[in-house]
Amino acid sequence: MLADKRRLVLFSDSPEAEEVFRSSPEVQTGKRLFFRYEGGEPDHDPELLPLNGEMLRAVSGRVIPQSFWEKDSDFLQRGKGFCLLREGRPAGWAFSAAVSSTELDIGVETAPSYQRQGLAKRAAGELIRFALETGRRPVWACAATNTGSRRTAEKLGFVRCGSCLTFQKRQI
Repeated sequence: MLADKRRLVLFSDSPEAEEVFRSSPEVQTGKRLFFRYEGGEPDHDPELLPLNGEMLRAVSGRVIPQSFWEKDSDFLQRGKGFCLLREGRPAGWAFSAAVSSTELDIGVETAPSYQRQGLAKRAAGELIRFALETGRRPVWACAATNTGSRRTAEKLGFVRCGSCLTFQKRQI
C-alpha cells in the first residue's frame, strides 16, 4: 500500500487493523459511509449530456478518480457519466466510480464556482436512471467528513447502510 504509486485504500472494520495502522505516521485513517438506493426512478433531465473525451479534457485535473479507472480511456470504454455544461464547460457531473454486473457506484463532482446549486444531484439522478435501466443497483459511498456528498445521496433517496474505517498512504 505504501510503495504503490496509485491511490490504494484499505477498508476494514477490524479493531486490530485500526490499532496497527493508527500508530503508523505514514498512514492516514478515516471513516467511509455506505448507502443503498431506496428511491424511485428519477425523471430524465434533458439538459444532461453523456460524459465524453472532450469533456474529460476540458476540466483541469482528473474528472474520474484513478481508484477504479486507471485511464480516462478505460472509463470511456466501460464506464458511464453525465454532465451539465455552463458557458461551454463542465460544471457538474456524475460518473460510474466503479461498475460490476450488479452494481454501479456513483461518484459526483462539481466545479467550485457551481457548488451548492444542485448540479451533482441532477447529474447523479441521470446516472441512477442508467443504472436501473441496465439492471444494476445504484450504490453510493463517501468519506464520513464529506457532508455535501452525504446530503446529496440522501436527497436522491439513498439510505445509509454501513460504515468502515479506511487506511491509505498519507498525502504529503
